[in-house]
Amino acid sequence: MLVENDADIRILTARILERGGFGVHSASCADEAFDIFHRNKKHINVLITDVVMPKISGPELANRLIKIRPELKVLYMSRYTNDKLEQYGLEVSEISYLDKPFNPAALISAANKLAFDFAEPPNTISSLSQKAAM
Repeated sequence: MLVENDADIRILTARILERGGFGVHSASCADEAFDIFHRNKKHINVLITDVVMPKISGPELANRLIKIRPELKVLYMSRYTNDKLEQYGLEVSEISYLDKPFNPAALISAANKLAFDFAEPPNTISSLSQKAAM
């Protein structure tokens, strides 16, 4: 599941993930993400979320969803410095993190690593169709 409040970034990121073989559920805010997650929680294995969002931050969203599904893996993304991230309780060296702007290859590599515990995509079409939904 992808959660990003900036529509342009959300649309572009979803397209990159879809072209990388991932099924993507996209949300513009935490409230929308909660709704999507509750309807699809058995199929959502990875959360990709912006750190700084209105109302509920990415880390707070992740913590709430992990309470429901402890095996959920999280990839944070942000354009802010490490100091700002630390205000949200995040230590970059201890989390999966992408600095915005990022290139498509870095996003796909990070998503594969979380979803499948490797950085390179599978070699077969059947493996792509079996990929975990986001």
